[in-house]
Amino acid sequence: MSTTRATLRTRVLANLEGRSDTAMVTAVDAGLDEACEVLSAWEWREMGARTDSYGTYGYVGAWADATAYVAGEIALDEDLSTYWRCLVAHTSDDDADGTFAGERTAHATYWTSSSLAEAAYVTVTGLGELYRVQVVDGTSSYTVEIRTKLAVEDMMPVAEEQSAQKPTVCYREGDRIYFAAVPDAVYPLRVHYRKILSLASGASDTLSIDGFDSLVCAYATGYAYLAVRHAPKHAAEWTARFAALAEQKRQGQGHNGTAEGMDLRCSPSDSAGYYDQTQRGIDPLIVRFRGGAS
Repeated sequence: MSTTRATLRTRVLANLEGRSDTAMVTAVDAGLDEACEVLSAWEWREMGARTDSYGTYGYVGAWADATAYVAGEIALDEDLSTYWRCLVAHTSDDDADGTFAGERTAHATYWTSSSLAEAAYVTVTGLGELYRVQVVDGTSSYTVEIRTKLAVEDMMPVAEEQSAQKPTVCYREGDRIYFAAVPDAVYPLRVHYRKILSLASGASDTLSIDGFDSLVCAYATGYAYLAVRHAPKHAAEWTARFAALAEQKRQGQGHNGTAEGMDLRCSPSDSAGYYDQTQRGIDPLIVRFRGGAS
């Protein structure tokens, strides 16, 4: 299992002699983020093409009594004009008062508040280049056409104005793949894409790819030493360690770059006055090693 941001932060702070004030924690988090950005620019084998399975949510219209619902389906409460996503497969009943609200009161674990827009996308953590999206619908599986956001918006109204049906086109925005039309059922998907290294901002969020913990921590340590501690000697030592780890991983685990003389650059934000712009010309976190560029 990948390491959480909180654990990575703790490891880096330990490298920094335990200093954990707000400025340092901020710098460490910024270093972790920039490490992911730097490493994702290289074509590691671990970040190559992959196919993962996901599931859509599906809008099935207004809630009705004596109807079978499966997890992931989104139904409309016509009385309240609200949307709800099914969490537990069941057949609806009107034991309470014959209303959708009554069923939710009687079976509090069956539904959660939702929106029609939630049925229109899936989230793929670490989504890099998107190659192919397939809807797996028994014997009638098919490929969804990938278009630009503008093209899809020109073709389809907003989610709330669409008639739910099998999706035919999609576009990506960040880590999300948006579909049109809004799926009318819960469809399994196969998503073929390049996965990149990423780390969301929550303390319990994890690196999207295993095996990069030491590299990310080494980079973030050097970043923080330069950004807050103003300790170029220590920063350079950790940058050298990062470079050595990267070269070791490149040789042993399939980095595909062949160009020579790559720059490994840490450029900490100076928005809070942590880093003097005039010193960029002698940035000790610029090191060079051979064979690392993509």
